[in-house]
Amino acid sequence: RQKAFRIIISCNALEKSMVKYPVRFAHVEKGGEPLLDMYGITPSYQFVTGRNLDYLFATDATLEMRSWDGLDDRDGYYAMIGERLQHVIGQKKHSVGAGIGIFHDHTKAAEYQNTGAAVSVDGYLRLHGRLTLYARARYAHTAYAEKEALAPETRVDDQTDLAGGLNWMLQSWWGLDANLAQTFNSSTFDLYEYDRGVVTVSTFCTF
Repeated sequence: RQKAFRIIISCNALEKSMVKYPVRFAHVEKGGEPLLDMYGITPSYQFVTGRNLDYLFATDATLEMRSWDGLDDRDGYYAMIGERLQHVIGQKKHSVGAGIGIFHDHTKAAEYQNTGAAVSVDGYLRLHGRLTLYARARYAHTAYAEKEALAPETRVDDQTDLAGGLNWMLQSWWGLDANLAQTFNSSTFDLYEYDRGVVTVSTFCTF
């Protein structure tokens, strides 16, 4: 179970550009027991161009602090920076996009510390009113800093994430989101070979 909220503070830096400073906190539980507290900031610089202002270029970053309950070796921070291009289609503002980024997960124990790169694509279909249907796909290649005690070699993972869902803006500042995400992870360490499906329902506010 995950409880989360998000605050977005936006300002117009130039006529066709915008800077965002989303702040977020998440408390994750498993089986009713606390698992993880996570808080951070995800700034973004966005520039709109094109004849109809239908191309959005963005530089995104993330910095999160993570505190695991009973897993102190995994405590640390996560940092990411990436570039993204989104194309807006038609009057209803449907869109397709793609992105690339690099990331680093820094932990107390080196066997959990990792660095990698990812590519992603997404699409948004604006339905009636404030309802949006969306789909996303992401592929990431991750290399770990140190070999685990039982691993045959230093761990390297290849992960594919697929997600689809509905986003409903109840008000201009408040909405609901429901999605299904499927993860396929292959690894040089068999312990981390898995397929996983997760259903998430959340609420958020923007101002």
